[in-house]
Amino acid sequence: MTSRMTYSSDEVTLPTTDEWVSVLRLSSLWNFEFLRAKAINHLQPLITTDPLRALFLAMDGSLRLPSSQWQFPALVALVRRREPISQRDVEVLGIDAALKVGAIREKAFEIALGIGQIWDAKPGRNCFVSPTRATLDFTKEISEVFSLPVPLTSSANPLSL
Repeated sequence: MTSRMTYSSDEVTLPTTDEWVSVLRLSSLWNFEFLRAKAINHLQPLITTDPLRALFLAMDGSLRLPSSQWQFPALVALVRRREPISQRDVEVLGIDAALKVGAIREKAFEIALGIGQIWDAKPGRNCFVSPTRATLDFTKEISEVFSLPVPLTSSANPLSL
């Protein structure tokens, strides 16, 4: 097998995500911090583009990815996405984690149906709102259900469950 990796002192280029994951695995194992940082930087967009894969990587303890930067945001993205929990989700995450994500999504579904409306008291706008799953802040629920510390910085919306 020939390598398609290009390397110079300030640039590393690989054509596929799978290859970057391999670099992350090996550089984490061998403590090559420069390559590890490059791989993490390249894979960071997975959190929004493929949160299931990002979560799978975050749950791999050998990669030493910080939960506040990987696991938490990937869980938020999975909870907020439109598509229901799938067979692939269960296969990748395992039944326990998939059921936990489903339980948080169910809570948001109830709120969206108006079962648990939220009072929105902003200047000039005092009313009940039924927020969508995409606008809710799942920080507290994810922290409790998955036993994760709440990230110091959250990009989540202030409407909480």
